[in-house]
Order: sequence, then C-alpha cells, then structure tokens
Amino acid sequence: LRVATWNLAGGKRSDDAPVTYSMLDQRAKQMGEILRWTRSYGCDVIALQESESSKGFEELGEKYELIGCAAAVESRGHVQMYVRRGLRCERVEVGIAEPCVVVRVFQEGGDEGDVGLTIVAVHLPSGDYRGKRMRHLQEALEAAVDEGKVLFVGDMNAKDEEVKEICKE
Repeated sequence: LRVATWNLAGGKRSDDAPVTYSMLDQRAKQMGEILRWTRSYGCDVIALQESESSKGFEELGEKYELIGCAAAVESRGHVQMYVRRGLRCERVEVGIAEPCVVVRVFQEGGDEGDVGLTIVAVHLPSGDYRGKRMRHLQEALEAAVDEGKVLFVGDMNAKDEEVKEICKE
C-alpha cells in the first residue's frame, strides 16, 4: 500500500514564483505532480493539506475517490483524503471539528473485514499549541485503533521532541 501526503499551501503563491505565475498555474503544476506520483509510484492513498475547498479536485477524479474532507480551522484550509478507485475502504468518523480524516483500507484479496491499514491524515495547528496537537492526535488515534495498524500522515507542525513522543505512543 503506497501513501503520499502533501501540504499544497493552497491559495498562497510562493515568494519565489514569478509575478506572472497565477493560482491556476500553481494548481495545474500541483495536479500534474500528483498524477505523476500515480504513474511513477502507484500511490493508493493521497492525503492533501491546505486545500482551498472541501470539494475534490476534478483532475484526480478519474483515478481517485475523495473519501473525506475536514476543515483545518486552527491552521488553514482543508484536509482531504483520496483513495484509488477499486480499493476497499471506509471512512472513520472522528470527534467534532477535528482537523483530520481517518480511513480504514482493507487488504486486497483478504477476507471481507481484514483491515490492512488505518490512515490518519492531519493538519495540526502550528506554534505554541503542543497541548492541542497532542489532543487532536490522541482523539484521532482512539478512533483509529479498533483493529490493524495505524499510519499518521500530513502536516503535524510539531517540533522534533513532540514527534519522538508521538511515535512512542
């Protein structure tokens, strides 16, 4: 199972981009890169942060289904999770206003209920919000741990020592 994640910095043009570089140029470049991943790496799941809309990207619709979207109110934009069409999965509901999407992906060729991996895509608040980040992660983990393995992806906005602590849990 191949999973990719990317913070799109939606709605913000890079300071390094030429003045003539528009938001349409940026979106075309981003979607082209994501579709390249599908060809080069065979991505099964794609998690995006800072999407400007809760609506899925049309460019991904042929190969992927938008499984879930959540507003990242304390950071920016939306978290979106796409799963390759044909891959068995289900969305897991998490607490109110959590900046994450949780999806259980079932093993291909396995029994009906065999969970291969539960994927949690997040976009956590940056700055001095360690407590909030840990609370969001804990709530997502509690929703995700029914069975199988759990993989957290996304923009955690955490410092190195926080990441070490999170990994231990």
